[in-house]
Amino acid sequence: MPQITAHGSTFRDWEALLGAVTRNASLLPAADSLRTALEAVLAKARDMKVQQEDLEGKRQATTQALQQLVDDGREAARKLRAHVVSALGSRTELLKQFGIPTRRRRSKKTPEESLPTIETPKVVMPETIEK
Repeated sequence: MPQITAHGSTFRDWEALLGAVTRNASLLPAADSLRTALEAVLAKARDMKVQQEDLEGKRQATTQALQQLVDDGREAARKLRAHVVSALGSRTELLKQFGIPTRRRRSKKTPEESLPTIETPKVVMPETIEK
């Protein structure tokens, strides 16, 4: 018999088996202890399934709360870095300690020898002939 992988199907299979054993108890007198053991396992499995579903809901809520905390932390870090820049200035090398890139002035380029300019000839469009 193939193994049943879905829990609901497994539980229904066990319930059907227990029902069949109960209806045919006179034919299976030695199966009483086995039936009791399966009933106990089925009850525990149902409780565990309810607990699993409850934990999944809590997991989702916890994940959302964690994401909100991370967003709040990023905002607080942004504000703190902005305060550091305003207090120390935007060009100091101390900003590297806070994970902030320093802003440096661009160096002036030395003027290169001027290249001769080449004039481009004007393109004269021929007049359109009207007929």
